[in-house]
Amino acid sequence: AAVPMPAAPTPADTVPDSRPAGPGTAAPLPKGSTEIEPQTTVEYNLSGKLGAGSAELLLNYWNPTHLLKVVFGPKSTDVVKVNGQYTRTLASAPGRVAAGTAVLVKERFTRLTVLAAGLRLEADIKGVHAGGTAAKGFDGDVDYQSVEEVFFADDFMRTNDKNGGWTTHGGTWQTAPVENPDMGANPFSYKVQAPQSAVATIGYPFWDEYRFTAALRPVGTTGTMGLGWYAQDERNMYQFRASLRGGGPAVADGFQLVKLRDGKPEVLAGLAGGLTAGQWYKVMVKADGQRLGVYLDGVKLLEAEDSTFAGGQIALCAQATSARFDDVLVEPVSASTDQGQRLAGRVPDYAGLIDVDSWAGPATPWLPAADMSGLFWRCNSFFGDVGLRYDLPKLPDGAKVMLLADGDGETPVSGVSVTVERQGDTGQVTLRQGATLLGRGSAKLGEGVSLALRKRGNRVQGLIGDDTVVSGTSTLRGGGRLAFQVTGLRPSIGGLAVWSSNLRDYTFDTAPVDWWVGSGTWDVTNRWSCTPDWSWFGGYAHDVAAVWYKQPLQGDMVMDFYVGPKMLGNDFQQKERTGDFNAAICGDGRDVQSGYSFVVGPGWGRTAQILRKGEVVAQNDRFQLFQKGHNRWADVRVERHGAKLALFVDGQKLVEYTDPDPIPGGYAALWTQNNGVMLPRITLSFAGVGERLLSMM
Repeated sequence: AAVPMPAAPTPADTVPDSRPAGPGTAAPLPKGSTEIEPQTTVEYNLSGKLGAGSAELLLNYWNPTHLLKVVFGPKSTDVVKVNGQYTRTLASAPGRVAAGTAVLVKERFTRLTVLAAGLRLEADIKGVHAGGTAAKGFDGDVDYQSVEEVFFADDFMRTNDKNGGWTTHGGTWQTAPVENPDMGANPFSYKVQAPQSAVATIGYPFWDEYRFTAALRPVGTTGTMGLGWYAQDERNMYQFRASLRGGGPAVADGFQLVKLRDGKPEVLAGLAGGLTAGQWYKVMVKADGQRLGVYLDGVKLLEAEDSTFAGGQIALCAQATSARFDDVLVEPVSASTDQGQRLAGRVPDYAGLIDVDSWAGPATPWLPAADMSGLFWRCNSFFGDVGLRYDLPKLPDGAKVMLLADGDGETPVSGVSVTVERQGDTGQVTLRQGATLLGRGSAKLGEGVSLALRKRGNRVQGLIGDDTVVSGTSTLRGGGRLAFQVTGLRPSIGGLAVWSSNLRDYTFDTAPVDWWVGSGTWDVTNRWSCTPDWSWFGGYAHDVAAVWYKQPLQGDMVMDFYVGPKMLGNDFQQKERTGDFNAAICGDGRDVQSGYSFVVGPGWGRTAQILRKGEVVAQNDRFQLFQKGHNRWADVRVERHGAKLALFVDGQKLVEYTDPDPIPGGYAALWTQNNGVMLPRITLSFAGVGERLLSMM
């Protein structure tokens, strides 16, 4: 079956702190009305019960000629805007709403929603002003609840005696660490044993218009797990339910979008599928008005429209199974979706001494040029849109800083660059492609400013702080190297930040939702049995242990990873073996020999090879991987540029091959054989991606 394309990101609406004052003079609320709130916030909810006759809510009341009204009349319910001499009905529904009916009115920055016993009205209220609220004809008080944009995050980094505010219903829920939680990447997740139905809830009844994302990993092979939203309690909510399987065929209606009322499910949408035991998935559910959606690994699975529930808590759900949850995030449905990835000079809290000098060190990926003082090249290529920012120190007069993209790794005139030179209190900024000047400008150099280079498509900008000083057009195709150079001062690599639209960087401090276990055992686990506190992402097997990137990659690509041996049990021939630190690209997602394989130290650490569909096409017999690897990490990098393939270890090119019949693209993997490996960092940079995720096959 065809797999839907990943959904486009939702643009963000900026909600101000307050609304503007209305025209003319503000007036008190009219007599005969009951004041609810003299001055409302920008976004709020009103709830109450209608009385026996007609009823009315006055909203954003500035004076008698400037306000909104919700009128519950004998023949219709109307949202009305009064603006000076003009009165306009913004939304209307025929019929009378019966006395005693519960009413909910939700005012948001640009939209008003009225809900009452199956009735739903939505009105565009862009441009309304500040004001108070009052009611007429309601039975009892009308409750006012100020609403802020929803944001909640939980990575479960705590011991089991603290529940973090979650309320559980059924099953056994616990947070359990992998060995010492202070000495490992992402050591916690939220685990549940659910012989029957189990639900964990958190949040507030007025949470609405949000998207809820979490990492899910089934442990059992039967039963269901999923997420709930707009939960009133454990028996009333919307739910995404996924059937669990052990790798077998898709389950009929294995994915369901369900409305749960009084514990009874009503399926709103369904699709064949299921979650495979032992795999991590990223699941997102969202409510945008009455539009409901479910996304798996970024791909839209299910959608429906329903207005039964108007808001509520979030829930983690499991039934007749065991499962793990992690990395919960709730944010406004209108929040922008991140594109690409940013790398800054930050060392993870759990990094040790050998990590700071290798995979965790900000300076590690920057290589000094041998023949040009102050010039540093990023070790791998970057594709697509890119950005480079440098926090400027107090530059001495005459000092220069240059940032470069799309370089060849040898000379600065090969790329597009922005340079700032201090002259007094001013920075003279130039933008060039090679030796050709694209633009010139100047800016004041105050405290705490930065120099930035941005390249989006063929548009290039040079910025001081947030202000664009120079801009131009580049004719370079992209996919080159980044560089920076300083003259007249000592460089500080920790002040550099890199961004790329086609970059993915993993240190596994969150659940590995973008990776698919092809074979072997993979998890956050300890590296040394002699010191079991230190933990990273790793895998092992007696035959092949392979973990695949879920999304296929197309065209040019670079995969850079740090790897070390894992201490193994007595059932392995050797307790710790430095060898078979292998990779694959352009594969089929199942067999590591189906595309290009890069083998580093097969067997006992000797030789380096490139294989094409299982046949050795290039080999270096003079290479031997270091053997005393108990406290070392190796940096392995594989590159593909057109038909050319290359394998590097610790920055040294070991073997290369030009394929006369290049494989067009496919899946990338890290793998080993009859061994165990630890992977503290994997960085992918690529020209393009394919459509079919391994998790959707």
